[in-house]
Amino acid sequence: MKRLLTATLTSAFLLVGSESAFALTTVLYNGAAGAPPNNRPNNQGWQYVDRNPFAFPPTGASTETPEPNGVVFSSISDNNILSGYGWTATPLNSTVGYNLRFDIQLLQESRNPLGSSNPADINADGKDDRAGLNILIVSSNTARAIELGFFVDQIWAQATGAAKPPRFTQAESTAFDTRTNVNRYDLSILGATYFLYANENYGTPILTGALRDYTPESTAPFPNPYRTANTIFIGDNTTAASAEFRLNQVTFTDSAITPIPFAFNPLFGFGVFGLSRLRKAIVKKTKHPND
Repeated sequence: MKRLLTATLTSAFLLVGSESAFALTTVLYNGAAGAPPNNRPNNQGWQYVDRNPFAFPPTGASTETPEPNGVVFSSISDNNILSGYGWTATPLNSTVGYNLRFDIQLLQESRNPLGSSNPADINADGKDDRAGLNILIVSSNTARAIELGFFVDQIWAQATGAAKPPRFTQAESTAFDTRTNVNRYDLSILGATYFLYANENYGTPILTGALRDYTPESTAPFPNPYRTANTIFIGDNTTAASAEFRLNQVTFTDSAITPIPFAFNPLFGFGVFGLSRLRKAIVKKTKHPND
């Protein structure tokens, strides 16, 4: 009985992941809830802006195409479109930690070339600094934020700084296929660090780094998301790029996911226990060969 209990406790310990067993998950958007066209994010509490209401002359507008499992957003018709989905109703406590999960697929994108009047590469270093699909997270502490840009073959973070540039230029990045499939991204925030995982592989984040303070950015006379606590934004927030993407789901969990060193196998715990018992038996036999 004691051996069985020890084995059970060993395996139970190994089953404990890096996310709290008591974490609460809230669905912020479920594209499969409701029939099209009533399954769009703005039908489920998200704010949707289809164009910059302050632009003159007026720009074109983004489009939404509802599907059975979500919506296809597009600003691809005009790089001048500023549009997307916003959410500010959930406390985002970076000290405690939290996780935001997005099921999303970048279908196509467009970026203004270097040499144009409004290039995507704003500091001419050969790396584009603007993307048509961006995810911005601003915690309850607005100095703990991160904005990620998505290309069809890359995901990258926006830098910060007192001046611009380097503020809002491309910082750490990773090569990743964002176009072929709907990917499940987990963006975890804990303390002063973010971790981005793909497709439930929690062994190693595909991108990680320090959270940023974007509050020096002024957007006057427009509302400033970088100074608005608990902001989640998904969409096109630049006039130097555009995108078309599929969004199926967004969930919030009040606990962060930090890297775990291996993909758990339930037999692993029992294997560790068995090896430990075998080692003890060998040591005992060596010390007491006649027992």
